[in-house]
Amino acid sequence: MIELRHLEMLLAVAEHGSFTAAGHALRITPSAVSQQMSALERMTGSVLFERSTRGVTLTRAGRLLATAAQSIHGELARTRQSLAALETGTPTLTIASFTSAGERILAPALADLSERYGQPVDVTVLEAEPHDAIKAVRDGRADLAITYRLGDTAPPEVGLRYRPLVTDALRLVVPARSPLGQRRKVAWSDLVGESWICGWGGLGDIFDRFAREHGLEPQVACRSSDYDFMQALTGAGVGLALIPELALTSRHDTTALPISPTANRHIGVHAAPRLGPDHPAHALEALLHERARPAL
Repeated sequence: MIELRHLEMLLAVAEHGSFTAAGHALRITPSAVSQQMSALERMTGSVLFERSTRGVTLTRAGRLLATAAQSIHGELARTRQSLAALETGTPTLTIASFTSAGERILAPALADLSERYGQPVDVTVLEAEPHDAIKAVRDGRADLAITYRLGDTAPPEVGLRYRPLVTDALRLVVPARSPLGQRRKVAWSDLVGESWICGWGGLGDIFDRFAREHGLEPQVACRSSDYDFMQALTGAGVGLALIPELALTSRHDTTALPISPTANRHIGVHAAPRLGPDHPAHALEALLHERARPAL
């Protein structure tokens, strides 16, 4: 019979990529991990791992079992939280969110949560980018995850319920005193020879794609993951920036303009499966939808 310890080891191997690293994480010997994973393969009648000198990777069967294991682990974690809430009489709610949505959408929604839900709620917020936020819901550390995706990509298939919240357009941020700051909108062809303050990750990838498609050879003066810092550098005249509208702050020294063509940041909420009908996550979801559009 498959036991929880087998599933915990499987998840550790999947995360760390080897029996040795999984053993270190679990504080047991690598040989014990290997033996238990071989036993798990016999129990399931499936080959779960592809073994090589570089480590191990999950087979299709292994990934299927790991997905189930993560769901089971998450449900147990949420059940423990619910049992603790029964003891204290105060319901709990954990939300994972990226920073700009946390400030502009989540915080206003949380301000009204107790009134909407009808009683105080013990709230925990985890600051996390989309991948880690979704992982937090799947492994039971969070009930909801506010995430984004850039461009036209579809929401990831992660076994969680997903609802869109708002579409957040990317804006061109320029120094207010520059000639560009007097315009109503800008095309990429107007930006030849400009210096740039660029983002990392998906935002940086989108900028690089637009620059390539429009024949720009941009001078990148800085790359940053902090939108306020990017705007400050733009206000100082260091370069232009491409920033999501939701992340913009009101400044006297910068102007945000529509740029054509543009890309969008699609913001939505992932919810854990099988949340009870009285769970405060449902009240918060409704508030998130009410607060999302006015935030832009």
